[in-house]
Amino acid sequence: MSRYYFHIRHGSELIIDDEGQDFPDDEAARAEAAESVHEILAEAIRSQSADMPEAIVVADEDGREVASVSFADAVPAEMKG
Repeated sequence: MSRYYFHIRHGSELIIDDEGQDFPDDEAARAEAAESVHEILAEAIRSQSADMPEAIVVADEDGREVASVSFADAVPAEMKG
């Protein structure tokens, strides 16, 4: 298991995840980020919040970015203007 960190890119700010979580590989960590994006997006829709981050950036324990999951890509096509 390796430790992965899920940073939030919001505008010019990168909100750092200092705790991280353990996953067996990069793909499992990316899948967790994608699931989190969908959960955050669903909550924003329910609460009618327009303030959304741009992405979850997944970094490994060495600080290397291994994935970036965009919130815009998770928005259902029928909701895009």
